Amino acid sequence: MVGDASKRLRPGGLLPALRPTVHAQRSGLATNLPVSIADERWACIGLSRHQDPVLGVARRLQNLQLALQLVPSSCGGSVRHFGIGCLSFELAESVDPPELSWPKVVEAGLNGLPSVDDVKVEARYFNGGPLQDEDDPFDLTFAPLRFSPQPISGFVEFRLRVPARLRKDLIPWRARDCGENFLVRTIYSAAGPSTMIVCLDQIEEPAGDVAVIVVREFLKRQFGSDAETRPTMLGPSPFHADCALDAGANGGFSHTRTPGEEKISLFTYDSNRYGSELNGLSNLHLELSHELGVFYTLTRYRNRRLYRATQVGDATQELIRAHRAQGLRSALSRLFGTGRLARELGLRVLSAELAVVHDREFARSLISGAYATDEVRAFRDNLELVAAEEFPAYLENAKQVVALLEGGRAKELEIAVLSAATLVGGAAGAAAALIAGA
Repeated sequence: MVGDASKRLRPGGLLPALRPTVHAQRSGLATNLPVSIADERWACIGLSRHQDPVLGVARRLQNLQLALQLVPSSCGGSVRHFGIGCLSFELAESVDPPELSWPKVVEAGLNGLPSVDDVKVEARYFNGGPLQDEDDPFDLTFAPLRFSPQPISGFVEFRLRVPARLRKDLIPWRARDCGENFLVRTIYSAAGPSTMIVCLDQIEEPAGDVAVIVVREFLKRQFGSDAETRPTMLGPSPFHADCALDAGANGGFSHTRTPGEEKISLFTYDSNRYGSELNGLSNLHLELSHELGVFYTLTRYRNRRLYRATQVGDATQELIRAHRAQGLRSALSRLFGTGRLARELGLRVLSAELAVVHDREFARSLISGAYATDEVRAFRDNLELVAAEEFPAYLENAKQVVALLEGGRAKELEIAVLSAATLVGGAAGAAAALIAGA
């Protein structure tokens, strides 16, 4: 069935011919999503209201039902192109408790934009605790481990129109046409948020990754610096997929990618089970939400490793500059001051290496947990790739520089001490001779 869907796409130039090399299928969700959120805005997440709201959420995510209002199609065919990102909304000022204010502030902020329609915001339960380890010797202000605040159950959905004339300003280079109308939906899970941006217009070729950039840049411009909420897109993201959904799979969803064309992903769904392609996309997003949430959690840890590594690189350059400086003052500073810089750099390297070991074990646990259940396994290679990025060159270079420069500094210090002792001894001898001659 996947092969047939690929043939239907090929004549129109939407996707190249796909060889079914990676294929995963399951029976789909055991329940149907409600079409309107007027009557039931939230359904069972596998826990009663009297149970701990956090325990078991991640493992029971397949039972989560979000009442998502579906948008009528403006595309003539059954194929839907979409991109994947991680867009959330942070508050300009922290509030307590966020459960009461965050949904209202986010909804009001989106409704205040003339280009946004059909805004729906739901959230339950928020992550607590510090954004980072207070004992960490690194300044990780620009690499937080979560959004502030970050729901662990809920969604944000809205329609957005970005006129073609504005896209040229948002993307200065020539990009593929992704249309003007988008459906943006972020699902929050215990693993983390993930965003699906659906192209609602007919487009000639896959442009999901372009749609993600357009929506991100447009929202950044629309929200002023004095807004109560601000859109935040997790990045830099190593994930730039062009995805499409078409009818074809029996019973649930299937996924196909072609070696050499990993950016292109074709999903098929059972139209008899899910009806319209937009309803299929809603269910597909739920199927993928835990896997994508884990991916973006791993991306945050990857960003933190990168930030640690670059800070080690900056400290290494500072030490090199101190040793290259000329002049008597610089020489004295090199002899008696750079030892402290070298020790601090060494401690940073050790801390970063310990964090890499911790992240490695954490990633292994997350990935094995993400695929413990029978879900659509679409992006495991992406998860493993981002988990494996450890940036060892920065740390190895720092250790070599410390060993080289500190070894040289120790010899210089030894020579300086011996020279000083010789000078002092000579001066003392001359003084003794003068005294004796007198």
